[in-house]
Amino acid sequence: MNSQRRRLLAVSGGALTGGLAGCLGFINRNEDLEFSSSPGSVSQDALDSTGYGEHEIEEAPVEETFEVAGQSRTVRLTNWHAQYDRAVDLQLLDRFQGAVFSVFSTPKFEIAGRSINPIDRWDTDRIVGMVQDRYEGLADLRRTGEYTTPMLGAEPTITEYEGRADITGTGVTIDLQLHVSGAVDHGDDFLLGLAVYPDDLPGEDDAVRTLYDGIEHEG
Repeated sequence: MNSQRRRLLAVSGGALTGGLAGCLGFINRNEDLEFSSSPGSVSQDALDSTGYGEHEIEEAPVEETFEVAGQSRTVRLTNWHAQYDRAVDLQLLDRFQGAVFSVFSTPKFEIAGRSINPIDRWDTDRIVGMVQDRYEGLADLRRTGEYTTPMLGAEPTITEYEGRADITGTGVTIDLQLHVSGAVDHGDDFLLGLAVYPDDLPGEDDAVRTLYDGIEHEG
C-alpha cells in the first residue's frame, strides 16, 4: 500500500513541478537565474487534532536551459513539497495510509518588480488536469463544489472534486475526494494545498479544513 500512497503524493508535487518547467523558456535574460522558495508545513496542533503525521518534506527543483542570443542560459527554481498522511480502514483493503494532504511552495521569481511565476494564474481545473495526466490510475474526476477557508491569513477558494483511483497491486478501485486550493501569495512565495482521501470517510471534510488553516510558512 505504501508504494501507491507515495506514488500519488509524488504525482501531486511532480505534476506542479513539471508544469512550471514548461513555462520558463520565455524568460529572456542574458544571465543565469536562480530562485528559491521556503517550505510550507502544517502546524503540530493541526496534525494532532486530525490524526495526520508528517511523511516527508522535500525539495522539488526545476532547471531548464535554453538559448538567448546564441548563448546557453539556465533558470533554476527550488520548490518545496510537504506531505502528510494518516491511516484509514476500507472494507476491501487492509489499513493503509490513504488520507493525504500536501503543501506545495514555489518562488514568485520576480523580474523588474513583477512576478512571472504562472502558478498564480492557474485555476484548479488546470492543476487537477496536471495531476490526472501524471497518474494513470486516477480517472473520472469531476468538480462537485467549492468553499472558502482560512490559509496563511487569506481566504482562498478550495475546489472539491470526486473521482476514482486504482490501488496498485490490489485490483481494487476506490471512490475518492480531492480538494485543491488556488495559489496563495505569502511573503516571497506562492503556496498550494491539496488533499485526497477515500470518499466514505466521515468527518474528513472538517479535518481538511483544519489542515488548510494550519498551514505555516516563513517566506
